[in-house]
Amino acid sequence: MSGTIVGVRSLGSTNQPFLKVEQPPPHLLAGRPIVREIIQHGLTAEKLGAEILRLINNPRFTTELGTVFSAIHTDLRRDANRAAAAAVLDLVGRNGD
Repeated sequence: MSGTIVGVRSLGSTNQPFLKVEQPPPHLLAGRPIVREIIQHGLTAEKLGAEILRLINNPRFTTELGTVFSAIHTDLRRDANRAAAAAVLDLVGRNGD
């Protein structure tokens, strides 16, 4: 499954991205390529437009992509905050012992 877009391009001389990805890229979370990444100066209006048209014109692909992203979302919501806190407490020996 090839994918859609994650775009990052520097703005002016500040070199700050207009899109900041806080989570790992979706292909790492899914364990396979699912989105096409267009980064830095590779992100152009033409490339973005072509990808948007590809999505609009392929409803089966967008449905499949939605299923993949829903599975990633479900996987990420497994009470990660509580699990991380428990791991830290285990590490320092304060987890209800």
